[in-house]
Amino acid sequence: MTIFRLFLSKRKITSLKTTRFHINKTPENLMKLANSLLALLVMLVLVNVAYAQTTSNMYVITLNGQEVTIDGDASDWTDAQFIFMSQDMPHGLYIDTDGENEEFLSGPDDFSGYIAMKMDMDNMYFAAKIRDDLPLIYDRPDSLSSNLFNTEHMGFYLGLYDIGDLNESPHSETINIIDSATGDTLGGGRTYRVGPGTDDSESTLGADYQIGVHLQTYGTELDNGAFYAEGDDVVNHNYGYLGVDIANTEVAILLDEDGTTYFAEWKVPFASLAGQLVTDTTNTLSRVEWPLYTPTDGDVIPFDIDLTDDDRISKDLGTGGNDFLRYGTEGALWLNSFRMSGRGHVRDAATIGRANYMFGLYSPNGADDIEIDGDLSDWREAHFVGVSQDTPAGIYIDTDANNDEFLSGPDDFSGFVSIRMDNDNMYVAAKVRDDLPVLYELPDSSSSVVFNTEHLALYLGLYDIMDLPASPHNGTINIIDPATGDTLGGGRHYRVRPGWDDISADSANATLGPDYQIGVHVQAYGTTLDNGAFYASGDEVVNHNYGYLGVDIPDNEVAILFSEEGDTYNIEWKVPFSSLAGQLVADTSNTLSMVEWPLFTPSEGAVIPFDVDMTDDDRISKDPTEGGNDFLRFGTAGDLWFNTSNMGWRLEVTEGPVINRVSIEEIVAEDGELPQSFSLDQNYPNPFNPTTTIEFDVSVATTATLKVYNLLGQEVATLVDGNLQPSRYQVTFDASGMTSGIYFYRLEAGDQFEVRKMVLLK
Repeated sequence: MTIFRLFLSKRKITSLKTTRFHINKTPENLMKLANSLLALLVMLVLVNVAYAQTTSNMYVITLNGQEVTIDGDASDWTDAQFIFMSQDMPHGLYIDTDGENEEFLSGPDDFSGYIAMKMDMDNMYFAAKIRDDLPLIYDRPDSLSSNLFNTEHMGFYLGLYDIGDLNESPHSETINIIDSATGDTLGGGRTYRVGPGTDDSESTLGADYQIGVHLQTYGTELDNGAFYAEGDDVVNHNYGYLGVDIANTEVAILLDEDGTTYFAEWKVPFASLAGQLVTDTTNTLSRVEWPLYTPTDGDVIPFDIDLTDDDRISKDLGTGGNDFLRYGTEGALWLNSFRMSGRGHVRDAATIGRANYMFGLYSPNGADDIEIDGDLSDWREAHFVGVSQDTPAGIYIDTDANNDEFLSGPDDFSGFVSIRMDNDNMYVAAKVRDDLPVLYELPDSSSSVVFNTEHLALYLGLYDIMDLPASPHNGTINIIDPATGDTLGGGRHYRVRPGWDDISADSANATLGPDYQIGVHVQAYGTTLDNGAFYASGDEVVNHNYGYLGVDIPDNEVAILFSEEGDTYNIEWKVPFSSLAGQLVADTSNTLSMVEWPLFTPSEGAVIPFDVDMTDDDRISKDPTEGGNDFLRFGTAGDLWFNTSNMGWRLEVTEGPVINRVSIEEIVAEDGELPQSFSLDQNYPNPFNPTTTIEFDVSVATTATLKVYNLLGQEVATLVDGNLQPSRYQVTFDASGMTSGIYFYRLEAGDQFEVRKMVLLK
């Protein structure tokens, strides 16, 4: 057990390195090699434990889709998924490199943007639609390219060789990093970033990159007015640990007429990231040959993004001070790809209907961690998708024809939405920015006009779940006509409403689907929770299952929590699947009263067509029965109630870690003294079946997590996730829902963590 004690000590994972072996096959050396390989195996498992994939970070990279022309025109990016980044992101990091600026971004109008990635067999393409109230697109000499990081640019962290069968298992095989001086192959590992002074060719354990391109008015102007550069004219860099520029790239930047938004495209050949990247022979890295990456459908690539703003026109270009929006929440991404928040799933365009996927976290044993209180801290593992009027793939609906510019910018209205599920309920969360939130009370009797006021709406193709996400209703969907006992077959044009469809099985206009457009009104509900959130449940929730059904949704809950500034709010909405099933229409004069809607039950891997309307209404004195509110829609189609194929997104149900029922107890020492250090004890009993106790010490007030992982590094349970005061704590863990085996539990508090092993033996 010496090896386990060595690697389970309190040390940073980023300090671990693998060993380059020169094998002389003596018994003594073979024993040393076996011990070293065992130690390496334990190290790899522990790194998995630290940075397992979650639902929140999954992204689709389109492979072999529309051919991209580098001209600043977004029309060849309609098959890509764009990530919205603003300071309102529920997940993300905002970095102010100038310590004097406490609020470095004033809002999404100041700086925000959409980022997308695509691939073909030879190149990687990056695109961004950026809003910047003061775009500094100034010329910069090539000689300062190494200081690109200090100015306006878009940067990407790429773990191109972190591609294993398991999404959370990078560098599972040797990746053919060749030492050209000796011909030796350096084995794959995990702490692998390369940089003079920190690594040399003896321990170079990976071929990954942090790359960026400068946003400036390049010298060539295309016919459409875009600034363009190629080859050596492109100001780009493969940052510090390599310190070289990237050959044979292309860039184009096209400014909008308003001067505050622009579209940027950048093409990077995979060949330019391969071979002998460092030519300085005094640098040990000049002996390393980076392999050529070739994309394959199904690859999983760790990634992260920096989007950078710089509002100081007269700054010294050799100094820092610009501000960052980062997709993820980690700092030193160049040390370890598991600190990258994104996991890019490479999918061939021929195998997907579209790239716009939200990954809906599914908790089959119950989402016990979700409390409908407007606090999104229990949505840390969830995938949020954002929208603003700058979206390259969405539509903006102005229902007031007299309003030419219905939204003035993302500060006026923008937001992020996520969906989670357990076997019984669907949960919806949103973080919304609204400069004038109109939270007037809407009478229950007017719930049918929810659509005309501020609300959040979902279009759901719950029964359109097929292997091909673009093929809804290919099969029978078990909609029973109780008058005849007949089953109505599946189809595509299926939305139901009185006067439009009927339930006659032989009718040309037969009712062909039980799907929904549902919405909840945003208002100051009557109950106020301890945290200040407005709350309602049951009949007090103003919601609706819109026109084609014309009924409210029973047994739901909603909470709305405002920020201190009052210009952003969180909303949580819980809808039982049973409330969308059964006899939804009670009016017997309506032919739809005879239809029994089936009960939906989610399953791992299910694909659900969906779309979202986020709605703004800035007219305080309006009649709520009138229209006139404005919409941001995730997708680009109009009549979504006719055809789920028109819905712009696909919700892929992804089973997350089991959230177990646990008890946590604070242990107060007899002398009242507080712990002096951070520590994690061995669980007892161990082995256990099915309950065990874990104790740990926290010496300072901090946010802490205690999570359980299997041998593959997959997170299987969250035991603690929240703010703790200095004390000793005791957690009782019931693993009844888990199988026998070896598990690791990891305590993280601030920048400290510790990992231990336990055995479940049933």
